[in-house]
Amino acid sequence: MKSESLKEHRKWLADTGYQVSRDFDKAAMTISSGGILVSFALIEKVLHGVGKHTILLELAWGLFASSLLSTFISLFTSQVAMATAAEAVDKGIKDGDKLTGGKWGDVTVIFNFIAGLLAILGVVSLMLFAGSNLKQAGVPVPPIPKGN
Repeated sequence: MKSESLKEHRKWLADTGYQVSRDFDKAAMTISSGGILVSFALIEKVLHGVGKHTILLELAWGLFASSLLSTFISLFTSQVAMATAAEAVDKGIKDGDKLTGGKWGDVTVIFNFIAGLLAILGVVSLMLFAGSNLKQAGVPVPPIPKGN
């Protein structure tokens, strides 16, 4: 009976880990690669050139690229963590750190967090760049409402 529940746990680890990691990694990669593409379209189609405050644009590109790199690293560490957890189940380990991928599971969580944070900061930097250039390009920018 215990052997069967360990097999079920191993299957759940594989299925859930794959889905969660896949979805998060897809989201981080989509935001980062999409942010780069949006920046090029903004420069070409709206601003008709780079504009001012290019440090914000360069920062956004760096943040997006770093987010993509962090995502690739987390994909690798996730694979190692899943293999570590599967090996622990195969050896009959019933509890402990190995069932969650050991140190590789922890590293994956860290790199996933970093990838998400960098993607968000990239979006913010790109928004600041766009906001500082849209009015100059003749694009009407609505005022930010002030609180009561």
